[in-house]
Amino acid sequence: DWSLAVYRSNVKDELMAVSDATGASSVTFNYADRTRHQGVEAGLSGSLPAPAAGRWDYRLSYTYSDFRFRGGEYEGNRIAGVPKHLLGAELMYRRGGWRFGPNVRWLASDTPTNHQNVEGTHQNAYAIWGFKVAYQHDKHWSAYLMADNIFDKTYASSYVIRRSASEAMPTYLAGNGRSFFGGVKYNF
Repeated sequence: DWSLAVYRSNVKDELMAVSDATGASSVTFNYADRTRHQGVEAGLSGSLPAPAAGRWDYRLSYTYSDFRFRGGEYEGNRIAGVPKHLLGAELMYRRGGWRFGPNVRWLASDTPTNHQNVEGTHQNAYAIWGFKVAYQHDKHWSAYLMADNIFDKTYASSYVIRRSASEAMPTYLAGNGRSFFGGVKYNF
């Protein structure tokens, strides 16, 4: 299975939410000029033969975003907070009701944290690896266990978006460290 979407949108007076110099309060304003949102979203999933009468189930998603100011004080700059490249992938070995395998979330390029796009204030690119084990008992019952950020990478998962650079920035929000979770599901 595959999907592909290509989009382009020209916006006038876009609503922008930003924080003040302290990062404590948020302000929403209409940007007085134009912006452009364009990009590509693609997905691919399927199943291939694997050893021991199993199957390799795979899923891949990719997003390319080019969100830019087309006029006004930030003309030509990227809109802060919109990653340029995002990739998610999973490869699961399936045999009987069991499935297990690795996954990755990859922010493949640095992302601006302010609309001025000041060097040295970008969110750094990162890749977070995980692992999942799942069991499908019948058409109703299933369960799973997951490990996320298995290499315990330190990364900024988000940040405070500002109009311009300041001494207080960037203000990063830490991503989760290594974590484990699971669940049981019943379908009616």
